[in-house]
Amino acid sequence: MKLLLMIDHFGSGGAQTQLVMLACGLKGRGHDISVFTYHRAHDFHRSQLEDAEITLFDAEYGAGLLGRTKTLAALLKREAFDGVISYLKTPNLLNTLVGTLRRQKRVVVSERSSRFNDQNPTVERFRRELHRFADCVVTNSPDHATWLRQTFAHLKNKVTVILNGYVVPPLPLTPSIDSPKDLRLIAVGRITSLKQADLLIKALTIVNHRRGFIPATTWVGRRDPVGPDHMHAQALDALLADQPYIASRWTWAGERRDGAELIAEHHVLVHPALHEGFANVLCEALILGRPILAGTVCDHKLLTGAGSRGGLFDVRSPKELADQIERFMDLSTHDYTVLCKNARTFAIENLSIERLVTEYETLLVDL
Repeated sequence: MKLLLMIDHFGSGGAQTQLVMLACGLKGRGHDISVFTYHRAHDFHRSQLEDAEITLFDAEYGAGLLGRTKTLAALLKREAFDGVISYLKTPNLLNTLVGTLRRQKRVVVSERSSRFNDQNPTVERFRRELHRFADCVVTNSPDHATWLRQTFAHLKNKVTVILNGYVVPPLPLTPSIDSPKDLRLIAVGRITSLKQADLLIKALTIVNHRRGFIPATTWVGRRDPVGPDHMHAQALDALLADQPYIASRWTWAGERRDGAELIAEHHVLVHPALHEGFANVLCEALILGRPILAGTVCDHKLLTGAGSRGGLFDVRSPKELADQIERFMDLSTHDYTVLCKNARTFAIENLSIERLVTEYETLLVDL
């Protein structure tokens, strides 16, 4: 098939990472793949697509929604794609509007974030009303799919779930925990108030009061240079500055291309976000055979396996997160290894790139 995939940019976010994985996977199956974006400021994944010899189309970001609409309409007219798959809000809007006007075959939109992140309920309802013009609505979150079906009658038979997919790397060595002081934690996510690094800092403070020491902790993710998220990052710096010992055990690693290697070097991935879609980084940790600690929101109960692959905590409770961290500090190497094996087994069975590509292929053929 000749397919067009659409997203805002090639940054390092979860939705962008998954669309790139899908594009490369479909290309590897012999499909003719192109990708349309409109924001060149974030090019984290561009070289990966260029290396796969995937055709890239860029609309001018400054042209606004009307300019992007015209560019996409001209592209669909010129290229005659067999289907168009879009990820995220604005690309979905462009896909449904232009696809309807052009009578495009196989219009597939995909919601990748949590409904709890909706900032304007009226606008978001309008966006989802437009989904009626799509042939299918894909979400990577079973929790979000249930909500869509229950909330929007016109989507009841249009929504399908396709979980994230990843290339399964060789299993890295499982680090031992010979002493509670050996435990190493890692968190991955852009530094925003939503990701709640402050909750993790507060939980580590509680652990320190109880134990007199804390695990070494690394936070990987982009720090915005301006705006509200930059101000939040500065507030986190101030919080750490007030606690020199916690700061000495905390590392801001920035945006990294060796994220998988960093996760593999740590024992547990901690994800204190207030809410998520189907969190990319949790899946990446499971693929690498690393247990996860995540909040009791969205699909995290599925991913943690009721404790068999990690643990859950209330995203408003530093104490509950501290309790989970101490649970891992006290694990024997044997018990920790069991959690690692459970994580890897679940990921291989449910989160492979081969399954992702096959499910999209089947979906497109059936439309």
